[in-house]
Amino acid sequence: MRNKLRLGLVTVALVGSTACSWFAAWQDPNVKPGEAAVAEKPTCRPKEMDARGAPPWKVGDTTPSGWKVAAVDVTNMEYIRVGFEKAGVSSTVEVAFNEAGAGDWSTDKYKLMPAPEQTPPEALLTDAMAQLKTFAAAETGAPFVKKLAAEQDPFFGLPPCP
Repeated sequence: MRNKLRLGLVTVALVGSTACSWFAAWQDPNVKPGEAAVAEKPTCRPKEMDARGAPPWKVGDTTPSGWKVAAVDVTNMEYIRVGFEKAGVSSTVEVAFNEAGAGDWSTDKYKLMPAPEQTPPEALLTDAMAQLKTFAAAETGAPFVKKLAAEQDPFFGLPPCP
């Protein structure tokens, strides 16, 4: 009796594994029995992956406390830097992608901080954050900064699609 049971289990296992590979190959005519289907890998990066909205500031804008926008650097997809001037003093802030949620110095998508080696006055930071919050609340298109991560982006490092 034990031998019949063992023989039966071995038979079921062999038939089952053969059937699985046969059905898998049957679903994709390009796959031969016993071979696994291989997913096609992308060869280019779709343009919509790099779609970017306009930042909330442009050169010439002025904050309520009198800081004038002197420069807006959008060369990096993960952050922008905005240079401000007032009475011969200049300072730069940075807005980066935010993963931590909204807070005093961030919205759900963006976080405001001093640019490297900068110490902006609190009035400038307060004005910039107010503008950023107003902008983020009304934003409907693509964000102006995005997190780029190779492990989450199947198109990372690929050339743009034609």
